[in-house]
Amino acid sequence: MYNSSGMKGLEFPIVSTKVRGLKRKFDLSDLKDRKVYFNAKAGDEIKKIKKYLTKNTFMAFFMGKKNAGKGTYSGLLREIFGTEKIATVGVGDLVREVHSSWKEYSKTKEYEYAKKNYRGFISWDEAVERLHGRSTSSLLPTEFILAIVKARLEKIGRKAIFVDGLPREMDQISYSLYFRDLANFRDDPDFFLMIDIPMSVIDERLKYRVVCPKCKASRNIKLLVTKDARFNTETGKFDLYCDNPDCKGTKMLPKEGDDLGIDPIRPRLEKDEELIKKALTLHGMPKVLLRNHVPALEALKYYDDYELTPEYVLTQDKKSDKVLVEEKPWTVPDDNGISLDSKNKLFGFVKGVKDKNPGVRVKTFATAIFRKLSKSAKKKLVDEFFEATGLFFNIISQELENFYLETALTSKCNISEPVLLINIGGGSTELVVLKDKKVLERKNIDLGVGTINTNYANINETLSGTSLETIISEVESKLPELENKPKIAFYSGGELRYMQLAGYPLKQNTLFADKDHPNVITFDGLSSKNAEIYKSIELKTLESLMPENPKWMHGARGCSAIAQAICKKYEIETIIPSNSNLIDGVIRQEYRSVVLSGSFRKHLEFILKIRTELVSNNVLVLSPRFTEPKNPGETFVVFSGEEGQSPLSLERHHLDSIDNADALIVCDPEGYVGASALIEIGYANELGKRIIFAQKPEEFMLNTLPAEVGL
Repeated sequence: MYNSSGMKGLEFPIVSTKVRGLKRKFDLSDLKDRKVYFNAKAGDEIKKIKKYLTKNTFMAFFMGKKNAGKGTYSGLLREIFGTEKIATVGVGDLVREVHSSWKEYSKTKEYEYAKKNYRGFISWDEAVERLHGRSTSSLLPTEFILAIVKARLEKIGRKAIFVDGLPREMDQISYSLYFRDLANFRDDPDFFLMIDIPMSVIDERLKYRVVCPKCKASRNIKLLVTKDARFNTETGKFDLYCDNPDCKGTKMLPKEGDDLGIDPIRPRLEKDEELIKKALTLHGMPKVLLRNHVPALEALKYYDDYELTPEYVLTQDKKSDKVLVEEKPWTVPDDNGISLDSKNKLFGFVKGVKDKNPGVRVKTFATAIFRKLSKSAKKKLVDEFFEATGLFFNIISQELENFYLETALTSKCNISEPVLLINIGGGSTELVVLKDKKVLERKNIDLGVGTINTNYANINETLSGTSLETIISEVESKLPELENKPKIAFYSGGELRYMQLAGYPLKQNTLFADKDHPNVITFDGLSSKNAEIYKSIELKTLESLMPENPKWMHGARGCSAIAQAICKKYEIETIIPSNSNLIDGVIRQEYRSVVLSGSFRKHLEFILKIRTELVSNNVLVLSPRFTEPKNPGETFVVFSGEEGQSPLSLERHHLDSIDNADALIVCDPEGYVGASALIEIGYANELGKRIIFAQKPEEFMLNTLPAEVGL
């Protein structure tokens, strides 16, 4: 069950599987029950296809992202209709099979058929060289792949065929159209079978996958558990053990690299998505569209509850030591944006803040997950947010977020040696080394408080069920090397208040004067108190220290362990805990750079006044660059320093400056916006830039545009 549409820009139809009057629930993990299920849900259709397959065949081409479930679908089809009627050809598996058994393969009739039917732009022998990796050219030609597929289809004989793995490149789509001419399938129907699945689903399938080393069966800690799950006291995590009797309780293991999720294969997934979109435009080739996700709010409208993939939550019963398995609906964000439920909560919260503070300007600064949205998803979210709240949803870049945090932490720090900034988030951690307020190096680690809480499920028991040393060891192993050797670190994220409440041995900050950073703590002081937090102080005691937000303390142990691991790795001697965050940086300096638009002919004095104020606050005004007009009051104002440049080149510079600015400020006294400014506003809006009107615009449509009013 998912939250909305899958592939960006596509919307496969939702087809209900509900049958009127059918109340029985089926165990879809049981083979016998599954057979009854298919007959109950689609019995008439299955009979028609079985009748067709007694005398006819077809050829179908699976198209879907890697790990979309093509193998599962083809397996279910063979289960329903029988292996004597249906066969699957996995192109990638076939190529690997041919490569690994080439000595035997080259002696078969299948080899002779492939060689005889090969037609390509390089010789057969050169193609074989490429197969074995002995050629300087690494790409295996499509024509060679088609030849060995032809040969396999000939060997299979007259069966319905599902081809998985073609097309893989844009040029192969056209080849697929001619597959019905292969292996005596000349008169058979052929069609694409397309699977739509959000990338977030594939990501979770990979991150939580474990595999049996013996039978190679795949399961998932979160989505497909075995009957034998055990809690590992050494790692603080749950392990699955294979329930295949032949494996005799073998521990299932994660595959190397799976913890990275889809990041290593993202380019492949994006190419798969583009291939599907391209294939959808082909005429004369029927298409079967499989949508294996559904909007969360509509799920039970179209499907019975047992048909929806559940999420399994594992916990350990302290009294019996048994592992308890709880099911709950599995929901993930789609590829087009955040979930509808999350959206509604966000809109409601911000609108509530605005309504409770009438007359106060409310600004938003969105980070993290919002930056990962596609351009179309960002635009849609910004529009919806504006219509729901009347506010501009300002999604800031990683660079601007870094600037705000660095400004908040170090604006009053005059230490001449390098300092380390530690910013620990929910899913990632950022490390920045600065000297004299200049960044020397920056490192991002794919690990945060949420990672620790997920990986060590018992960290928030009464006393932590996982040792501090275990977590520090894991975190330290994932930290990169730093070229610089800072001895002092800022530790941000409300840590000053936490340490004050929890009784850490803080000392007065004598390094520099800043009321926002009154204290420091030594590494030894941090380590000793962290040990106490893990071993001696109960979670309810920590929660009682922050009664207005006790759940904040559920991240305290994980965050402290990450900080200690970082300070240990880089031999930090003095830590400066900080409550400062992004918003503190915004208060100190909201913009790095801006562009000013408006009527230079009518309102130059108004524009220059705003420019002067911005510059006095260390804001870089990218355009206009100059302040002395050579032809004040004329149709197109040119400044001293712009001599010899055409109006077009000057306007191009202005638009290019918008590309690089944090915001476009429209200087519109009494709401007047001229033609040139309209062009610039439209350009900035298309880029998704922050647009700020100095005064409420008089033009109706400009008030419907997601923007801000007032400096």
